[in-house]
Amino acid sequence: MREARREAIDNSELAVTWQAKAEEMTDEERVGRRAQELLAQQQAREEEATESRLAQLLAEQRAQLHMEAAEMRDALERKVAALRQELEEARASIAKRRPGPSDSDGRGKDAFSRNMQARADDFFTADADGSHELGLDEFSAMVHTAHKREGKPIPNAAGMEALFKELDLDSSGSVDLSEYVQWALREALQTSRGRILDLFKSMDTDSSGYIDRSEFGTALQSMGFKCGKSDVNKIYSDLDPDGSGMLEYSELNASLRRSLSKKQGMAGTGAGGAAGPAPAAPKTSGKRSNRPPSIK
Repeated sequence: MREARREAIDNSELAVTWQAKAEEMTDEERVGRRAQELLAQQQAREEEATESRLAQLLAEQRAQLHMEAAEMRDALERKVAALRQELEEARASIAKRRPGPSDSDGRGKDAFSRNMQARADDFFTADADGSHELGLDEFSAMVHTAHKREGKPIPNAAGMEALFKELDLDSSGSVDLSEYVQWALREALQTSRGRILDLFKSMDTDSSGYIDRSEFGTALQSMGFKCGKSDVNKIYSDLDPDGSGMLEYSELNASLRRSLSKKQGMAGTGAGGAAGPAPAAPKTSGKRSNRPPSIK
């Protein structure tokens, strides 16, 4: 109670003091003080106006940036759509270029990769000397084992020789890895659910419309063919006859059916037909001279 009374007395005394000082101020001092007050008020209004203008400019710039970003996004989306359309047209053009035989569905129900893995195992097991070439004896043993495993009829000697000639595309007297891979691809496709187009798309990992050497080598490895670089180059070159380094669908389709035309030209040879050309000499161990050099 006493403290409140004391505070009221102090405030009263302070008010009296300020009143006395105000009465003591001259007119000049009053004018100066008033000018200072007006100047401070003017500065506050200008600062407020400046801040308001800056905020308005920022809002306008933000809106402009949003509008430009939206326009750029729309333009990019249109460009991407146009590029996708061009890509589809290019793929269609590549598929139609130099059209080869028709590409029909495989007649089997097995998985393509499993079929290729089995054929890779057959080849490397039969290739006892590691030359990546099979003579007639090695080839016959391989076919006998594979047909027995798959429950297929085992060809007689004449039929086995006819099949050997079918795979020996260059008539060198041996079936090299490149010739075998082409045959294995075709046979696996015929006994699987897929088509050559499906195989092509699975190898064309970057969707460029063609298969390069790296993609082809990776695909062979995944199928169980543990080939070296020279073997990959040889097989790839045999499938890419124009040497462009870009294996197209039409080339792959035609190459995998090349042995079919040779087989048709050999009609009449085999178990009961007329004798064909004299067979080439069987492979000798380490024979490599008949193979063209690999393309590095």
